[in-house]
Amino acid sequence: MDDEKHWHLDKRIPLAMLLAFGVYTATMIWWAATLQAQVTVNANETTKNAFRVTQLETQMSAQNTSLSVLLSQMQTVTNEMARLREEISQTNQIMRQALVNQQERMRGDAQ
Repeated sequence: MDDEKHWHLDKRIPLAMLLAFGVYTATMIWWAATLQAQVTVNANETTKNAFRVTQLETQMSAQNTSLSVLLSQMQTVTNEMARLREEISQTNQIMRQALVNQQERMRGDAQ
C-alpha cells in the first residue's frame, strides 16, 4: 500500500503519448526559433528606421532654415512693394497737380 501512494514511473506509458510529447517539444523548439528570427528581423528594421528618422530630422531642420530665410526675404519684398506703392501714389499725385497747373496756364494764355 505504501508503494501505491508514492509517484513512480513505470513502463506502461503508451508509445503514442511519448510520440505526442516529442512532436510537442519539436513544435515548441521550431516556434521559438521562428520567433527569434522574427525578433532579429524586427531589430534590424528598427535600426534601419532609426537611421532613416535621423536623416529625415536632419533634412527637416535644413528645410526649416531655408523656410525661415524665404519668409524673411518675402517680408523684405512685401515691405519694398509697399514702399513702391507709396512712391507711385505720391508721383501720381504730383503728376496730377502738374497737369492741373498746366491746364490752368493754358486757359490763362488762351484768354
